[in-house]
Amino acid sequence: MSTSHDSAAPLERQVRGWDSIETAPKDGTEILCVSATGNMYVVSYDDIFAAPWRVMNDCGFREHVFTHWMPLPEAPNVEFRPLDAASSRPVEPGTEG
Repeated sequence: MSTSHDSAAPLERQVRGWDSIETAPKDGTEILCVSATGNMYVVSYDDIFAAPWRVMNDCGFREHVFTHWMPLPEAPNVEFRPLDAASSRPVEPGTEG
């Protein structure tokens, strides 16, 4: 029995609802992409490099082959607090400075 998460299922079926990478914005907008291996990355396009899709927080110069993309979702509607530089924990209200 095959499901949409079955590794033998065609990639097109696994990413239903995504758009082909050929239609992705090429203006530096950060987007969510899926690679030919099924991994997802936040990327942006920058054609000054040999591999124009720049992977956010990628620690190397690996070339990724992307097949599909979708816009990033909006951030949640919550109050964000700054992080304490020493502990990397959120600063409690009224204790900053």
